[in-house]
Amino acid sequence: MTKLFSPIQLGPLHLVNRLAYAPMDTHFGTADGYLGPGQIEFYAERAAGGVGFITVEVNFINDRAKVWQAAEGGVLDIGDDSHISDLAKLRTAIREANPDVKVSVQISHVGKYGPGIRQVPSAINPPLYDPCLVMEEMTGDDIEGVIEEYVSAARRVMMAGYDALTLHGAHGLLIQQFMSPYTNKRTDEYGKDRLLFARRIIERTRAAIGHGMALIMRVSGDEFLEEVGITDGYTIHDMCKMAPELVAAGLDAIDVSAATVDNFYWTTPSGYFKKGAFMHLARAIKGVVNVPVMGVGRVNTGAFAHQMIDEEWCDILCLGRALLADPHFPLKIKEDRAEDIRNCIACNTCIASAFEKVKVCCAINPALGREKEYTIRPKAASRRKKVMVVGGGPGGMEAALNLKLRGHEVHLFEKEPQLGGQLRIACIPPGKSELRLLMAYQTKQLEKAGVDVCLSTCVDENLIRDISPDVMVLAAGAVPWRPVIEGINSPTVVMADDVLLDRVQLGKNVVVIGGELVGCEVAHYIASKAKTKITMMRRHESMATKIEPLTRFILLRKLQAEGVNFMSCVQYNRITENGVHVTHTKECREEIIEADTVVLATGTVPNTKIIQMAQGKTKEQLYIIGDNLAPRTIKAAIHEGAHVGRQI
Repeated sequence: MTKLFSPIQLGPLHLVNRLAYAPMDTHFGTADGYLGPGQIEFYAERAAGGVGFITVEVNFINDRAKVWQAAEGGVLDIGDDSHISDLAKLRTAIREANPDVKVSVQISHVGKYGPGIRQVPSAINPPLYDPCLVMEEMTGDDIEGVIEEYVSAARRVMMAGYDALTLHGAHGLLIQQFMSPYTNKRTDEYGKDRLLFARRIIERTRAAIGHGMALIMRVSGDEFLEEVGITDGYTIHDMCKMAPELVAAGLDAIDVSAATVDNFYWTTPSGYFKKGAFMHLARAIKGVVNVPVMGVGRVNTGAFAHQMIDEEWCDILCLGRALLADPHFPLKIKEDRAEDIRNCIACNTCIASAFEKVKVCCAINPALGREKEYTIRPKAASRRKKVMVVGGGPGGMEAALNLKLRGHEVHLFEKEPQLGGQLRIACIPPGKSELRLLMAYQTKQLEKAGVDVCLSTCVDENLIRDISPDVMVLAAGAVPWRPVIEGINSPTVVMADDVLLDRVQLGKNVVVIGGELVGCEVAHYIASKAKTKITMMRRHESMATKIEPLTRFILLRKLQAEGVNFMSCVQYNRITENGVHVTHTKECREEIIEADTVVLATGTVPNTKIIQMAQGKTKEQLYIIGDNLAPRTIKAAIHEGAHVGRQI
């Protein structure tokens, strides 16, 4: 048995392995804080996937403790006894799915990130995202009342039959606000001893729940506030002094995350962060406490999971996004089935859901939150169809796989010599290599399912006639759009794809026309390859407006650090041998931007030729998905492929 799948004692609990599901907000709840549709199935699926421990997402201890109300769904509440039976149902369902798994509930108060007038240790330093928010410094009575609400919430978790309780002391929420010199400037006992609030919650909670339940606190090992220009946050050096005191107050384990809401891009590291982004924090704390330490931070492969435990970076490995992408990640590691893991690609689509205040979703796992609805059910033999799928990108592959698993006869055609579609190019820029894992996974699953894949094959009317499909699925993607600009056909003008594929030689002065994802990524790629003066320009006012917020922040900051010049609100007049002639529309000023290479990253339009050719050529229906329908995202392509794959 490998160490990853060896048992470990967590306080009174015997865990069967070292893999845990980290608390991830789903917004699957109802508006009044109860479990919502699909939420029980969501947790049951992750339990069935083989983890040894699950932490149920955050439950808020009162109405002022909550984060914003979701526009779709809601966050969970544990502010009164009416929520006990709801939580008990969830615990029962998890136990039925996996009798060995132990389960905790995370409880929290968000402090300055809450609704209305914010309860805070000190009425200073409001959230960076809204400096005008009104905050109210808590009185001694307020503090006492909140501590008692934590204790009452803990009792409810115990009454619901859970094995453990997790106090949320990370990500800049109220407990951490008391710990941090940045947010706690009090002069009373809670300011002179910034751990007092946390210790009193731990001590009183322990007294209330006894020693039959495990008590855990999630902490930010380092606030990393210097990343946003704040110098008085705490660091890992400080946390290594605080952690032993927290343990002495009554903790059975410490769960180590990082950062705050003010620099939230650290809490869920994108592909621009290295794997195991916070493991050094867990290892440092592991060296100063005598209880198990839980680590988290961009672990998405079995090999890396084994490494983190074998090399003792942490005692228990928490997986968040990895289990959104593939809830059976643990079982597949244990059974040595790495090729069957749908690896998280760190795109943060799931986290973008929170910013959009909607239910969590995963770009590459369409079944997330719809586990029961999306169960594959084979078709009866009399209802099976011959299906022709055109296009071997992520959407086409997803459709073909689901159709084959349901019993249809599937023929997939791809014009290139390998599958992947736009993924073959999208995986090239810095920070995007995880997309290769997605390509490999989808390709392997098609092979294992026995899908008839025809590469280097252009679909034409003769081929359609030969195949004579009942149904066609068009997933042939999009084609680059060339704006109408005088000089656009100059030999100095090249396409972004050709740059990424190293098909062109770049000059010393490069202008990138287009400021969305492709424009940003191709500029980042060029900057990483050579010392080149790069100007990125667009007609609109802001760059990268369609990129998930956390990734956008990091990418734009990297481009700035690399010296890329951003130029917005321009009108393109013409391209000449001297460069790009533009008008700054806000200033009504003309300028020539020197360029010996002009890169077009101006978006794409659907491949309408294949649509026109295919219409009327099937016995039954024609489906159009992904960029072939409208240029969008990996999520749109895969989700539409999954939907069509279950619809036919």
